[in-house]
Amino acid sequence: MTAFVTISALAACSSAPKKPRGTGPQVLIISIDGFRPDFYSEGMRKVAPHLFKLSQEGAEAPEGIEPVFPSLTYPNHATIATGVYTSKHGVYANTVYSPELGVTSGWYFKESALHAPAIWQVAKDAGKTVAIMRWPVSLGAQVDWLLPEIFTPGDFDPAHEWKLLQDNAYPKFLDEVSSFGPLKKVTSLEDLDRYSAQAVKWALSTQGPDLTMVHLAWLDLVQHRTGTHSQETRDALAFTDGLVNQIMSFVDPTRTTVFILGDHGFADYGRVIHLKTIFDEEHLSNQVEIQAEGGQAAIYLRPSNNGSSSTDANSQNNRLSMGRLQARVISVLQKHSKGLYQILDRGKLKRLNAYPFAFCAVETPPGTIFDGQGEDTAKDLVEVLHTTKGAHGYLPDRPEMRAGLIIWGKGVSPKNDLEDVSMVDIAPTAAAALGIHMRTDGMPLVIWREPSASPTPQKTD
Repeated sequence: MTAFVTISALAACSSAPKKPRGTGPQVLIISIDGFRPDFYSEGMRKVAPHLFKLSQEGAEAPEGIEPVFPSLTYPNHATIATGVYTSKHGVYANTVYSPELGVTSGWYFKESALHAPAIWQVAKDAGKTVAIMRWPVSLGAQVDWLLPEIFTPGDFDPAHEWKLLQDNAYPKFLDEVSSFGPLKKVTSLEDLDRYSAQAVKWALSTQGPDLTMVHLAWLDLVQHRTGTHSQETRDALAFTDGLVNQIMSFVDPTRTTVFILGDHGFADYGRVIHLKTIFDEEHLSNQVEIQAEGGQAAIYLRPSNNGSSSTDANSQNNRLSMGRLQARVISVLQKHSKGLYQILDRGKLKRLNAYPFAFCAVETPPGTIFDGQGEDTAKDLVEVLHTTKGAHGYLPDRPEMRAGLIIWGKGVSPKNDLEDVSMVDIAPTAAAALGIHMRTDGMPLVIWREPSASPTPQKTD
């Protein structure tokens, strides 16, 4: 059953923008990577007082939002932006897979990876102004102000990451942001979030975009390193709560609907499964590829075995050969599973609208992850760690994977609990708040006071 927010009095005012532009509705989407529902609960009131206050003044999802599979950052940010599942928008994982190249180490940074229109494109087509700050899969987006998310995977080099921002942001925009606040360049991972918040404050106070989207990532990184309930995670939540409060001081609640949400939840783990050990033992490593992250891994035939390099890929012999190889791989996975993981066959993946090119995937319960490197053979299939870390990627119906959601501001009824919310519902809800039409796999969560203020929901074919 779809949840709804009803119209009531506006939330209490905060500081209005210094230079408000226009009079139409505005939407601000703040994505906090790894933002969990318990982060705005009564138990976290002292750690994140501003998020708790916003959840009480607006609408909240006490049980969170169900993400799409895999419950990773880039697939879910693409779904937040498009309102469709991964099999439609084309961002199947964090890193890129193609039938021709196989599994790569490159990330889906470019907007051109999207096979479905993003809300920023729909907004621009409707004559709206748009600002994007480090939103995944936004590099190259044709918007008014752009600070794209792009980084070098691996170790963080502040000087190099700052140069990447300089090379890929709109130059004048970057100059304005740097001159607006105290932060002049990025020198730490926390600075990436600080600079993004500074960019939002500049845009809201001087330009008044109709749609503003920002991604804050520090909370996710800390949970990966230290687990879900560490003091470091609490400190990162408090840090993020302070940034949100700074941003909200520039929001005009008489015009703006604010979405504060996560992209996935988190679970602690202490064991790692090395799938490559199985395939090495069964002499299959040169025939299959593993795309693993967190609690799941997609399994593909290598390009030389999947018919992509064949001049007659549709021949009966080729199909039979591929079918036999796939059946053998699944049989091997079943033999070694021993309760460690479950196999998601092609039918299950289709029902999840995920991994259209994989012939199967595997998922392990929270507490365990799959090795995401897969370069060297491990001595044992299961490695036990001596520390607790955090991960995601698991099936979306696992309670630990649910992401947080607060909707606050113009037209939002306070103390309204949202239930049965899916990640595909966010884009049509934000579009409705902005007064534009968007075709998606989801439905708007908001019922407006005036029927003309909310477009008729349209689901994709």
